[in-house]
Amino acid sequence: APAAAAPGPQKEAPAATGSDEGCGGAGETPCSPANKIITFDYRFPIGWGLLNWVLIVLLSFLFAWCCCACCLRVPRANTR
Repeated sequence: APAAAAPGPQKEAPAATGSDEGCGGAGETPCSPANKIITFDYRFPIGWGLLNWVLIVLLSFLFAWCCCACCLRVPRANTR
């Protein structure tokens, strides 16, 4: 016997358009591959996206600098 359909009305997903993606519409970020990366798939406006990327790069640099400062430092001579 075939499986019973789920109860309730069945709706089809609407067709995707450019404005559904979060770009290209009035007051939205222009659609482009670079903008898609900068804005984290159009979740943020350009300004917030750039701020997020600056923080990511800055924190990555600081983390790497701290690791290098700890792991690559020269041991101090024993001065008594």
